[in-house]
Amino acid sequence: MNYVVVAEFRVQPGKEDMFAELICRHARRSREEEEGCFVFDVGRYEDEPDLFLLYEVYRDEGAYRVHRADPRHALLLEAATPLLVRCDDQIFWSRHVLTRVSASPGSEA
Repeated sequence: MNYVVVAEFRVQPGKEDMFAELICRHARRSREEEEGCFVFDVGRYEDEPDLFLLYEVYRDEGAYRVHRADPRHALLLEAATPLLVRCDDQIFWSRHVLTRVSASPGSEA
C-alpha cells in the first residue's frame, strides 16, 4: 500500500512567494530524484493565499523515511521554518497520513 502524506502550511504574510519557490523546488527534486516518491504536489488555496497544501505519495513508509532522511529535507526545513506560522509548536498547520485506496481491477470507479 502506498504511504500518503497531506500537510498544510500557513506562511507568514509577505513570505508566500519565497515559500512557494522553496517548496516547489523541493517537490520537483523529490519527484525526479527519489525512486520511492510517486507524487509530490503543492497547492495554494485561492481564498487563503497564505495556506499551502502538500499532497505526497510514496511507495511505502520506508520510502517516506528515505525522503525525510535526505539532506535536502533538512536544508528545506532550515530555509522554510522561519517563513511559517507555527501551530501547536509544529511547523505544519495540519498533517495527516493516509493509506492510498485503489479500486479493484474491473470495478466501477
